[in-house]
Amino acid sequence: MKYVLAIVLCICFSCSDNSSERKMNDVFSEDISLVADKLPINEVINPVSIVKLKDFLVVQNEYISGEDCFYVYSLDKMKFCFSFGRLGQADGEFIAPMIVQNNTGNSLSIFDSSPDKIFMYDVSDTSTHLIKERKVMDDIYPTQEISYVNDSIVLFQTMGPFSSKLYSYNLNTNNILDTLEFDSGLKEVMDSKYNSNFDFYNLTNVGRRFVVGFNYINEFKVGELDDDYKFQVHEGVKLTNYGLAPTNPDKLYKNYFYYMFPSATSELLFLPYLGQEATVLQPFPINLKGRHFDFYIEVYDWNLAPVARLKFDNDLIKLCIDEERHKIYTWNPEEDFDNILVYSIENIGRDVN
Repeated sequence: MKYVLAIVLCICFSCSDNSSERKMNDVFSEDISLVADKLPINEVINPVSIVKLKDFLVVQNEYISGEDCFYVYSLDKMKFCFSFGRLGQADGEFIAPMIVQNNTGNSLSIFDSSPDKIFMYDVSDTSTHLIKERKVMDDIYPTQEISYVNDSIVLFQTMGPFSSKLYSYNLNTNNILDTLEFDSGLKEVMDSKYNSNFDFYNLTNVGRRFVVGFNYINEFKVGELDDDYKFQVHEGVKLTNYGLAPTNPDKLYKNYFYYMFPSATSELLFLPYLGQEATVLQPFPINLKGRHFDFYIEVYDWNLAPVARLKFDNDLIKLCIDEERHKIYTWNPEEDFDNILVYSIENIGRDVN
């Protein structure tokens, strides 16, 4: 999990006072302001991810030796149940764990990229029970994100020195079914100054449908997997791009940052959007004004029609969408993790067909 955060939030070694103008896409008529309900957390956690099961929220803690990696809370009362999974090489321990997205029921899957295995657990109020583990090919590396399509098919996102790729992968046969690499055109535009980080994106999916949001290009794309789990990509939405070529090719984080960690439901896309120079994500003294993560959320339907733009009363990085309860669960990365922030989206996109 920290691989992704390290890529998009790593330090740019040049101090400057960021004063870039914020660029907002003009496809929304107004902003909808949301105020969080705060659910107190007593456990000491530095979260990197939150996922929802049927009856539980699972918070992943950052890699800290001697501390548990996963904390389980009941959704009905938002009460702490238990924690588990320390770093190590013994049974029940992990070396580099990452939660697999799109778990079903109260099943929780954890991918450990060192042994290249997926561990599947049943989660109850008091404990987890390991029900299965599966070996995954070790040449799909480094893994940035992994998500279920169904019980046997997963999507992997990787990032290498030259490109980011998506893989559809059959867990039963341990075979790669298809790969996808987006061509933004930046290689040709930037020539020798090209840096593959300019093409980096984040992924989410709902079943066979997926959406990617590009970090340094004001664009997102949707697609789906066909019956053979081959990638089919739609045209996508290329918003006001402010010029394709980066304005500062020599310093990655002096360029505008757009989309990060999309989420989705069966009807809607929730795309965190920044529209500022990426230096605002960096800590002092790199950013003299202090870092902030004041992302808006652009909401579209799967047909790419704009629905709403959401403005939050807290900074955020990642979302966990509860489609059944019409809630967003998240946290403020600039504050101690004293609360889970819960936002109601009951009336967002209710007229979407």
